[in-house]
Formats: sequence, structure tokens, C-alpha cells
Amino acid sequence: MTLIKLNHIKKNFGAKEAEVQALKGISLEIKAGELIAITGTSGSGKSTLLNILGCLEEQTSGSYMLSDHEINSKSKLELARLRNEMFGFVLQDFSLIESYTVKQNMLLPLLYVKDKKRKKVRQEMFMELVDKLGLTEKINTKVALLSGGQKQRVAIGRALINSPKVILADEPTGSLDKKTSAEILDLLLTLNKEGKTVIIITHDPKVANHCDREIQIEDGIIFKDILR
Repeated sequence: MTLIKLNHIKKNFGAKEAEVQALKGISLEIKAGELIAITGTSGSGKSTLLNILGCLEEQTSGSYMLSDHEINSKSKLELARLRNEMFGFVLQDFSLIESYTVKQNMLLPLLYVKDKKRKKVRQEMFMELVDKLGLTEKINTKVALLSGGQKQRVAIGRALINSPKVILADEPTGSLDKKTSAEILDLLLTLNKEGKTVIIITHDPKVANHCDREIQIEDGIIFKDILR
């Protein structure tokens, strides 16, 4: 089943002489349950593409279908709700609130859930998720006191708390040591085996080689789309 369909997506930044075309006509289909690496040199358009996929940025032109939703026609409020339901984000710098505890950080996305029944179910699955991530003994520890690997696990927990269909990970192992990187990659691979669609931006060929599909971006276009 096709989950994401991009048709000739372009994205420009700046205006007139200062205008930069970050994406130059990306057409792409992603099926539910895929494990995808997006690779390319710095400035190739990888992060811009990920931001558009995650409804964090709006394309300059082209169309985006997400499941049965036409993204182009959504209001900002509708996009925010859809983003919270459909996507979990994992970033290289973790983007956690350092003064908050593990529990407070992981439960943050539930602040935007209006459905009380759905919120209650997510709160009930919190302990199961904490255990799965190996963070049971750190629930009430402030994030500032955690190691890099533990912080990334908290970030993954926060991404999963709403049970999203898609995990978008931007260099999730980029700031971690070799051993911790392997552990985080194994966790993402496990999530994919459990049915999540996982899309990873990475510079690391070892990470890309573990994915079923590698989309290579160069100068704002898809240079290669490799199925393994």
C-alpha cells in the first residue's frame, strides 16, 4: 500500500538573486512498512526533503499525498494534528528539554492529543515503552544527566508515544559512539520489523546498507533509488 506519494516537489529558499532551489522536482512513492535510507552530501537537499515529508515545511510547488490526505489542501491546524498522529521525529541533537525528566520528555506529544480515550491508551503504554527502551530505572532522571545513547532512546520513546505510522530519523546515530550507534540502529530496525515505516537520513554507509532501500539525493534531485 502506498503511504506517501510526492509528485514533482520543488522547494526554493530566498528571493530574486538570493533564491536557492533546494529541491528540483522530486517524485517519489513510499510504501507502508518500508525501511529507507536517504543519503547524499551536505547541502544536497536531504533534510529539506525530510522536513517536507514530515509536514514541517511546505513545498514551493508539486503535490504531496499522505495516505488519503492531500497535504496541499490542509490548513496549519490540520497539518499539526496530522503530523502529531502520523509521524515520530528522531533528531541528531535529540531536541529534548534538558531540565525535564525522561517521563516528562516522552509524554510531551500527548499535550496535543485531544481525544481523551486515545490519550489514556498512550499513557498506559508508557511503562511498556520505557521497558522496551531500557529506561525503566531512569524514568524520573533529568535528561541533562543522561548519556548520549540514553538521550537518543528518550527521543525515540517520545517519537513512539503517539504510535505513529512513520518514524523520520535525521542522522540519529551521527553524534554517538560506534557501540551506541549500533544499539540505536538495532532499535530502529526492530521498530521496522514491528510494522513501522522508517526513513533515515544518514551519512553512514553502514546504516544505509542495513536498509531495504537507499534514495541518493544530489543537488536537489534523486540521483539513484536502490532496492536491496
